[in-house]
Amino acid sequence: MADQTITPIELTEATLCTDLLDECAALTTTNDGIVALPKDGKGVLLMKITTKGTTGTITLKAGDYFRKDAGDTELSTSAFTDDDWTAVVVESARYKDSDGNLTIDLGGSGTEVSAAFITLP
Repeated sequence: MADQTITPIELTEATLCTDLLDECAALTTTNDGIVALPKDGKGVLLMKITTKGTTGTITLKAGDYFRKDAGDTELSTSAFTDDDWTAVVVESARYKDSDGNLTIDLGGSGTEVSAAFITLP
């Protein structure tokens, strides 16, 4: 399984951001998404559910630090239709692994997502 890097987009206060659609990484059930999380704090994982798939899931893997015991977060795509957008707040203390990354794993059959990660100033 290959990893797909999602480069964080840092927003600037009172400034329009880049075209998020151009910054999205394509994820499938055969490649994980990898995001370098900020040292401390939170960010927003913005996702377009390109194809919700059969029994599709999006799993945010638990990290290696003090909130790791909260475990993975598994989100179902069943309530969505293809091309819907959604967002999830991600906390570094829960999801950051020893490499400083968040791993996003897609499950189900045929699930595809375009993802961008946004950090706040």
